[in-house]
Amino acid sequence: MSDAVVDKFFDVLQNIEFAIFGVYEDEATLLDLEVIDALDGLVRRYGAEEQNHTPPALRLSERAKHVYLVVEQVCEWRLGRASLSEDQNEPSIPMEERYSVADILLCLKRIRKSVKLWNEQGGRQGYLDYISKFLGG
Repeated sequence: MSDAVVDKFFDVLQNIEFAIFGVYEDEATLLDLEVIDALDGLVRRYGAEEQNHTPPALRLSERAKHVYLVVEQVCEWRLGRASLSEDQNEPSIPMEERYSVADILLCLKRIRKSVKLWNEQGGRQGYLDYISKFLGG
């Protein structure tokens, strides 16, 4: 069964999931629910931006905040507004590889859906364990 969002945005989804996996590698006690909290916050942030509203204040645990920040960095890079590294001389992503805020929102929502699915099937770290099979080597 084909998934239109996955087919169209595979590279962005992979970038975001790799960022999430990086946090999981650093913090083995990270839970799927913390990933969901971070993704919910990012959906609210970019949704507010899309509607020209101020994003709501967030209340996240430290681990959820860590996920939020690394995924936000990837999103900003894919939007063409930031580099992936601290090096400001690094060029941003080429224009033809940039996406809109609406595209980023679709990607965040798709990953959130996946986290919820794998969490239901695999428990507290079901999603994280699932992506580890593909990204963990």
